[in-house]
Amino acid sequence: MKFSKLLAVLLAVCLLGTMMIACNKEGGDNETTAPETNAPVASITVTLVVKDGGKEVAREDITYKGATPTLGEIIAIYCAGNDYAEPFDAQGLLASIGDLSKGNGKSWIAFYEEEGKNEAFDSIKDQPVANGQTVVVALEG
Repeated sequence: MKFSKLLAVLLAVCLLGTMMIACNKEGGDNETTAPETNAPVASITVTLVVKDGGKEVAREDITYKGATPTLGEIIAIYCAGNDYAEPFDAQGLLASIGDLSKGNGKSWIAFYEEEGKNEAFDSIKDQPVANGQTVVVALEG
């Protein structure tokens, strides 16, 4: 009887130990691994148009390679390629592109060129983009 109780306790300890290792609880080594994603890597080209009011300041084709193409990524690539400062502020809002910056009654809007500014995006940074699109980012005010 004593032997069967001891065997049952030993079996319970082994099962709990394997459960803890498999679950990788906080009490473990706190090693986190990135989830595996099988998202396809996209290679797209987007035409970025920068305007100050109604005047076109720049028009450039930007190539993006990655899994989630967004307008924020396209603007960041454009700014890096032209040695401009980080375009987004701490809140993730578009602050500046080169010498153009929001403030003094001016703010940024973005839209697809073919749809016009009446269809401006709610979020510039997170707006998805696709291959062949022309996106206008304009400082207005």
